[in-house]
Amino acid sequence: MLVRYYQIFARVLLQNPSFFLSFFNRRTEHPSNIPKQNLLLLFIQGLIHKIDSFGEFRSRKLVSLALISLLKLRELQTDHPQLLANIIIVVTGIIADEKDRPVILNTESEQTDLSRAAASARYWDILYNKDPVTKASVKNYLSQVLSELQQTDPTSLEKILRLVDPIILNILK
Repeated sequence: MLVRYYQIFARVLLQNPSFFLSFFNRRTEHPSNIPKQNLLLLFIQGLIHKIDSFGEFRSRKLVSLALISLLKLRELQTDHPQLLANIIIVVTGIIADEKDRPVILNTESEQTDLSRAAASARYWDILYNKDPVTKASVKNYLSQVLSELQQTDPTSLEKILRLVDPIILNILK
């Protein structure tokens, strides 16, 4: 059940990282024993720790893309470079898995089934084909985000990459 909640939050994080961060900030405005930054960090660490618990490759890919989007958050870049380095390390495993999988958007049998289905099935097909998890490559998205970070804050990127094993960095090339 916890894995399903992680998937929901990963989807929100992937679609809108700023909203995700504001959600965690709003959830922690009420007095509690857990500082707001720690709650966000606990969640991210949970995602990193549980990524292998997601049975389907598509779910692991969703979590990977969501984790990559965290690299865009300035708060994490400056205060938690080790956490971001851990994200790069974990995502590299998904990149290796992705290499071994062919990209198949729709098989012929799925298209045949859809042709017999009602308009709602076509609607779901359109959503599926527009889904970033279907379209995006983990490696390409990571490269894109790292490139953006290189443009906006090369010092933070250098600090993060120094914490990643050079062998892992070679996989990303």
